[in-house]
Amino acid sequence: KLDLQGGVRYSAIRQDATINDDDGILSDGTQARIKDHFNVPTFLVTPSYHITNDLMAYARVASGYRSGGPNIGVSQGATTFAPDKTLDYEIGAKGNFDHRRGTFDVSLYWTDWRHIQLVGLNSESEGITVNGGHAVSNGLEGSGSYRILPGLVIAGYFNYTNAHLTSAFNTGTVYGQRGNLRPST
Repeated sequence: KLDLQGGVRYSAIRQDATINDDDGILSDGTQARIKDHFNVPTFLVTPSYHITNDLMAYARVASGYRSGGPNIGVSQGATTFAPDKTLDYEIGAKGNFDHRRGTFDVSLYWTDWRHIQLVGLNSESEGITVNGGHAVSNGLEGSGSYRILPGLVIAGYFNYTNAHLTSAFNTGTVYGQRGNLRPST
């Protein structure tokens, strides 16, 4: 009745970029070399318990990241940006009913997000990726389906997300205050 899933992953990211200023006859041919390397360990632990053959409850703790890298093709501002990292918590239940004609899945989640990656404009109006402060995203998700007839299924999905900044930051190109909604949410 009890299952346990777990794992660890170690990512080593190495990036090397050479930028040539070759914008025509007036160019000075300047080259810039940007080297980056990031080492990011992540993990996952998911215990689940089968209450009945048709009902399972679970919990999950996992970490994640989005790779950093160079800002290629920009004339001003940060030449690189670091990975942003998450620590995710989730509890939920999954099951079926009416002789497996109906299914449901409901979960509550909380994500702690560090060094969020944001896109802004530098002084030359060029898009540039920078690291901002910290954020939190929490909410509720639910889905269900019911097979009315063979080949006819009604399904629905619900999601509520509350994502906001938990620290103020000003990168020179992007800024935010504690409590602001997380950009792109």
